[in-house]
Amino acid sequence: MKIKIVQIIIFTLTVVTVLLAFWVYWRSGRDVSPNSSAAALEARISDEGGVQIKVEPQSLSLGSSWDFKVTFDTHSVALDQDLLKIAKLVVGGRDTYSPTNWEGSPIGGHHRSGVLSFAVSTVLLQTVELQILEVGGVSKRSFQWELK
Repeated sequence: MKIKIVQIIIFTLTVVTVLLAFWVYWRSGRDVSPNSSAAALEARISDEGGVQIKVEPQSLSLGSSWDFKVTFDTHSVALDQDLLKIAKLVVGGRDTYSPTNWEGSPIGGHHRSGVLSFAVSTVLLQTVELQILEVGGVSKRSFQWELK
């Protein structure tokens, strides 16, 4: 009887160890390495509704803020939106984050730029999508990147 219990315990521990090793291996290829991914991601531009918006990833480091340089340029629309209220970040197609900070031009005018920051806590990544809502009569602008 004791031998059977010991065999069951050893078998269970072996299965758990193999599954844990597989899980660690599978996740390790999907983590974002500090700053290297942001440098490889190109700027995205949306030019609709009389407002051009350019977004450039600056830092996608796990454990620190994810920063995006955002530039607005227009000659016909007042840029009076609060970016902390109209932007969101969708990571991996499922996790959604609100911005934590905007460091840049104040509300108003026709030219604004600054850095929009997010506190991202996920480690399983494939895609990043920055959404900016209701600028220049455009309901949603989407800026997407594939992470490798």
